[in-house]
Amino acid sequence: MQVEKKVLYDILLKLRPGLAKKEIIEQATHFIFTGDDIAVYNDRICITFPFKSDFKCSVKGEEFYHIISGAPQEFIDIKLDKEQLKIGSKKIKAGLSTLVDEASKVEDYIEKIKKDRDTVKWLPLPSDFIQGAFFCMFSASKDMVKGPYTCIFVQDKNIYSTDTLRASHYIMKDKVDKTFLIRAKDVAELVKFAVIEYGMSDNWAHYATEDGLEFSCRHIKEEYPYPEKVKTLFNLKSGTTLEFPKELKSTVDTVSVLAQGDVDINKLILVEIKKNEIHCSAQRERGWVEKSVDIKYDGPTVSFYINPIFFSQVLDKIKTATVSQDEHKAVFKSENFSHIIALPMEEE
Repeated sequence: MQVEKKVLYDILLKLRPGLAKKEIIEQATHFIFTGDDIAVYNDRICITFPFKSDFKCSVKGEEFYHIISGAPQEFIDIKLDKEQLKIGSKKIKAGLSTLVDEASKVEDYIEKIKKDRDTVKWLPLPSDFIQGAFFCMFSASKDMVKGPYTCIFVQDKNIYSTDTLRASHYIMKDKVDKTFLIRAKDVAELVKFAVIEYGMSDNWAHYATEDGLEFSCRHIKEEYPYPEKVKTLFNLKSGTTLEFPKELKSTVDTVSVLAQGDVDINKLILVEIKKNEIHCSAQRERGWVEKSVDIKYDGPTVSFYINPIFFSQVLDKIKTATVSQDEHKAVFKSENFSHIIALPMEEE
């Protein structure tokens, strides 16, 4: 079949963020052609975009993406020839293996998820849902035994998250019709897409963009214990207000290069607020980095670990923080977002 390069490339570009970085299952790093869609699937997440093809197969995603992106012609011929997907035009020819171990094939799972989508009632998402989900995902626990604390919780206009040592609360512009949980590691993938609606079945949570991309992840049905306490957590009886210097954002960005953590959502840097100075540092096996910036502060030293990607984004919204040594916490607050960090208690 002949395809327009730009159309195919644009679809691959949309789906590429969903390709697994590591091959957890064999097809997790593949683009999968179903005949009606191109899909990516990794046992936790399934993402599809409509694309009619006269063949069904799967190919290594990064290899296929780079071949298509490098094709100079406006139209490309693609055909399945035995165990190879052949790509050709006047100036480029390639063949990619479509061999997949029979036990690793996921096409049947993708079809079941697509049928499941057809059963749900689609509901609108607030226009700033993705922004709120992004800000809150960093406060969820990374420890899978903590169940709902590994999730963000969405209720009415609110998005909540906590790992019991830190917590985030985002107030959206509009309400959601149905309360739901999403695991933070799934949110880290979901926020790459401009989803505008959602639907829930017993087993799957589905999200869709305006242009037809559909994102599905496991539906978490546990009870979330946190929202009842959120208002009291973010209220401080007393504390010192700090005004962050403009240079802090670039300082955080510099230090983040060596932040510990395998993936973005797990990265951490150490922030220490000392007399007239904010000191940021990071260390991992291959090296370390530290950088300071001046600040007007004359209180006791305050230290905490924080995700540098999150902190950098927050500094665009929040210019001050309130630190309470008596209550052992620091609160960052803007009009629609609040973040709290528990501070270490001094030993007696």
